[in-house]
Amino acid sequence: MEENPIILAAGKGTRMWPLTSSRPKPTLPVGGEPLICRHLRILARYYRKITVVVGYMSEKLINTINSCNTLNLSIKYIKQEEEKGTGHALLTALPKIREKAKSLLIIYADTYLSESDYVGFLEGNAEIGVASVDEPWNYGVLEIKNGLVRHIVEKPKRGTEPSNLIYAGILRLKEDPFETLKHAKPSPRGEIEIVDVIEDIAKKRGLSYHLFEKWIDVGRPWDLLTANKHALEEAMENNCSDRECKVMNDTYGFPSILYSGMPKKIDERAVIEGPAYIGKGVTIRPYAFLRPYNSLMPDSLVGSHVEVKASILLEGSKVPHLSYVGDSVIGENANLGAGTITANFRFDGRQVKSVVKGKKIETGLRKFGAIIGANVRTGINVSLLPGVKIGVNSWIYPGCIVSSDIPDNTILKCDQQRSTEILERLDRQ
Repeated sequence: MEENPIILAAGKGTRMWPLTSSRPKPTLPVGGEPLICRHLRILARYYRKITVVVGYMSEKLINTINSCNTLNLSIKYIKQEEEKGTGHALLTALPKIREKAKSLLIIYADTYLSESDYVGFLEGNAEIGVASVDEPWNYGVLEIKNGLVRHIVEKPKRGTEPSNLIYAGILRLKEDPFETLKHAKPSPRGEIEIVDVIEDIAKKRGLSYHLFEKWIDVGRPWDLLTANKHALEEAMENNCSDRECKVMNDTYGFPSILYSGMPKKIDERAVIEGPAYIGKGVTIRPYAFLRPYNSLMPDSLVGSHVEVKASILLEGSKVPHLSYVGDSVIGENANLGAGTITANFRFDGRQVKSVVKGKKIETGLRKFGAIIGANVRTGINVSLLPGVKIGVNSWIYPGCIVSSDIPDNTILKCDQQRSTEILERLDRQ
């Protein structure tokens, strides 16, 4: 194709805290595959040259891309020095690429599309990807007339949105957006947005669109878990598609375990229910119980009598013994002490809420556990209540019940009576 794909991957991903305190968001995995690698793998069927706009933790992002670029794609990296919005990211890239392609394909790195949706857009002639959502006021909402997108409203006031169809983070431009972006006014956040280009074209002539059936904005930690579930289901349906993996039978004989590389040790007394992803160097000890939809990234460990359900264990994380991890993400090189529990269901059965950028919001989920950052350590018998997040490098002392978020680089001690204190009181009676 005479088309230049541009992946926008420069943002800090602050809504994904604490996972993005230690890594750029596009390196987070779904179905065992980093988001950025998923994009590259699918795009590689159609393109040989791809541009990636990098910024936050660019070295880690480039290292991840290099590790998964087994298809010898020619990748150009352009750095966005300041995070001033998606439009600014495109402005940063345009001077270096706009004269070399008849059209531009712009993709947000933090979007998840089913492969069939992705391929349908790439092979079709649509100019903008569209998704139907329950809360359109959180996005750029589209007004469609006579089969074309004619207007876009960025995050309208709830109840005023023109439809439930939103811009889904993939855009094909057949005309130069440089002048539009150059003169675009910054948003209330002080950022230049691609929606200005969409609005400019929509008002002039309208844009043809492609409606996605399965689309996820991977912006918040629980979105990552949802995307992981879909990716595992899709990999099984497609028998891994063109991924480098092999499919094995699970404990009950169903072909639903994806292996990439060689696990270090999976004890025959462990029970694994698929679909699941098990990465290179993973250890699973006797009597571990893995329920469906887990992704165990390389060198992670699930110990004896540990139950894990619908969770992601990032690289080098360890859950050694007698713990429950449900609907949670465990950061790279974190270690959970014996008896650490991630509660994933509210006592009253209501929807779990979680704090994002200082505001408690509804997750839309009745089952959602904890998000634990990199290098976290918990002592024995720690309880993490639904929806809490533990910042990177933090230590949680034994016996703590954690009901609110813990910042990065924090030591949490809990006020408890110890047995020695009780014995001393008895001795004085």
